[in-house]
Amino acid sequence: MTTELVLLVGGRSTEHDASLHSYHRVRAAVEAAPGRLSLAAVLYLTRQGEVRYFGHGPWPRAEEELSAGEELPVYEGLRRLRESGAFVFSLLHGNEGEDGSWQGVAEVLGLRGNFGPVLASALGMDKRLQAVVAAGLVPGLRTPSCWPAPRSATGSPAALREWAAAVAAELAGRPAVVKPNRMGASLLTELVREPDGAALAGAIAEVLPYDDQVLVQEFVDGTEFTCGVIRTEAGAVALPVVEAVTAGGFLGHREKHASGLVRPLLHTRDTADTRRVKEASVRIFEEMRVFGFARLDFLVRDGELYFLELNTLPGLMDGSAFPMMLEAAGFGLVELIEGCVAEHGRLPVRDKVLPYHIDHGSPAPRREVSTEEGPVPDEAAETLIVFPNRAQLATVAEAAAASGVPLTVVLPDGSAPSEVAGVRVLTAAEVAARPAPPPGARVMCCHESGVYWVAEHRAAVGTPNFAEVCLEMLVKTKLAAVLGELGVTVVAKHKLDLVDDRAALPYPAVVKPDFGFASMLVKRVADAGGLAEYERSYRQLRERSLLAEYDRFLAGYPDADPSGIVLEPDLSGDTLFLTVPFLVRAGELAGFFPVRGLAQRRDELTDFHWCAFGTGGVPPEAEAALDRDLRLIAKGLRLTGGVYEIEALWEERTATLHVLEFSPRVTGGLIPELVRRSTGVDVELLGLLYFLGVDAGPGVVTGPDRDEPHVLALLGEGDEPPELLRGATPVVSRLRRLGDSEFRDVIYPAPPAREVPR
Repeated sequence: MTTELVLLVGGRSTEHDASLHSYHRVRAAVEAAPGRLSLAAVLYLTRQGEVRYFGHGPWPRAEEELSAGEELPVYEGLRRLRESGAFVFSLLHGNEGEDGSWQGVAEVLGLRGNFGPVLASALGMDKRLQAVVAAGLVPGLRTPSCWPAPRSATGSPAALREWAAAVAAELAGRPAVVKPNRMGASLLTELVREPDGAALAGAIAEVLPYDDQVLVQEFVDGTEFTCGVIRTEAGAVALPVVEAVTAGGFLGHREKHASGLVRPLLHTRDTADTRRVKEASVRIFEEMRVFGFARLDFLVRDGELYFLELNTLPGLMDGSAFPMMLEAAGFGLVELIEGCVAEHGRLPVRDKVLPYHIDHGSPAPRREVSTEEGPVPDEAAETLIVFPNRAQLATVAEAAAASGVPLTVVLPDGSAPSEVAGVRVLTAAEVAARPAPPPGARVMCCHESGVYWVAEHRAAVGTPNFAEVCLEMLVKTKLAAVLGELGVTVVAKHKLDLVDDRAALPYPAVVKPDFGFASMLVKRVADAGGLAEYERSYRQLRERSLLAEYDRFLAGYPDADPSGIVLEPDLSGDTLFLTVPFLVRAGELAGFFPVRGLAQRRDELTDFHWCAFGTGGVPPEAEAALDRDLRLIAKGLRLTGGVYEIEALWEERTATLHVLEFSPRVTGGLIPELVRRSTGVDVELLGLLYFLGVDAGPGVVTGPDRDEPHVLALLGEGDEPPELLRGATPVVSRLRRLGDSEFRDVIYPAPPAREVPR
């Protein structure tokens, strides 16, 4: 019977080229065995991690051909792998290939393939930890003395030089090897024959951009052996051992991959040394539960056996040691692949679900801490509401009374003191100055400045439960990738440097910062001149200190890139703009309220939107798409209870919903007020109650209490309302400042539907 294969090749890895070379040899072997193996597909991961798919021949050969495959989102590539039913033979070398990453994906998705256990592969890419494990498994096995560079040493050149000098003193002139801990192919592995502090620091600095874990090892001047192991039905079998003979006595990346620098000596007959190498190899292979096949490297010096490393996916290209050992044992690549297929079929099936009951009994009494002002509840149980405005304080008090949960309100420094019935009120400075409370606090932010403040003072608030969503997802390109993998259609975001990549602008486009909220920095640009104008405006805002709070946050956040911007295709032509608050209760979608855009205009710095809410204003197909995507987002991002918000475009021509942005603010802004005026549903109060774990009734999925559309107008200084609202009486009018400019947010009852432009 012919076995169908999918070859998984390439990868976002420093060993991408090794994967391509292995692919060429494996593809040729499969094509030469038509009665035993056949290719069902090739999935190529580009150097940037993008998916290219080939579902039929002729099969690609060169990298250019591989790059020309069908472009797929990552989640769609995974779906095709899973649904193909074919055996996935992974040729992903190195990072994100054999380090446990894809092994975890395969475990979760149930992919058939040569992935093997996560732990075995993760250890196989961690030289330091695998050496510790190997030495514990094989009696008498030695490992070279090793000095891992600590984080405190790699943070600055001065600290690195100081640490390297101390290691050099311990080496006392003995040669050393500097190598990355989590990279393969001996990349960036350097022999330092006369190690002083400067030489070691220089070699380590070469590695740090690619691996922040660097090892300095004692150089063991001995005979180097490598041994392959394969798994058969009878168990693990050691292949003939290869001795690596080099002119300089050192086997690094150049020696391995440049012709003529190493002479492989195949031992078809065992010696005492090769028998010890084989025995140690089989023991480590078995105990670490390595799948399929592997290669292990050792040194022998003065009769002592030293372990160097384990490689769970050795190179299969021409000239590599593993195919040489395999052939000497009477096997080929076809037998190797068939052996992996057979091994996967022998794997035991375990039940991963075991229900059990947990009886917590009576709740533990709340501990109190005595102060001069009296007993204060233990801050481990603290629930903070950060930076609510005055209108929201009444909602906070209502939620506290309805839930019985003790709440602490955090107000910005300099704001007028407020008293909220039944609620503790502190200023931001008071919270920041406290000793760090135990972790576990729950935090809700009512404004983006609250999110920034919490990010800066995470220790003071006790590591908020919403940190992963609110902070990590502020990077737009990262969020787009995450939502795409969840199955949500996201407007493509291309990161572009303001200066260097200007010529790469795809026209026309929408440009915005890659990080944070900063909605006032969103612009449409049609050409390079428009991008240059955007850059001038962006710099002008900084010079006028209008982004002071935003800049302070960027400076303290490691993923922030103040100079980086994102370009999106401008889809505004045949689309309906939607701002959608949505409620989450107990991790599930509880309701959503699509607010549709009516018109847009642009002044020097800011895009303004006219928005209206009405149940008749959004096509049923768009509501169905929103329901689907919001359920995916709520579950995929593991949102806690509350009210969140997305911005999206409904493309009427293709009936496609494109998600633009996700706002992790759990409450706040004028949109909730617009929804309340239009529907009678107080999404802020419901969001607060859901956040506090209070079941506030059946939810809002059955629809609003009333349908009275209103319009939200965002007016710049000196602006008049649009003609369709002239003469209307506003029901809400709020003034806000941006630097030295003032803006008005005004809510009007909507005019008759026939007068509302689409």
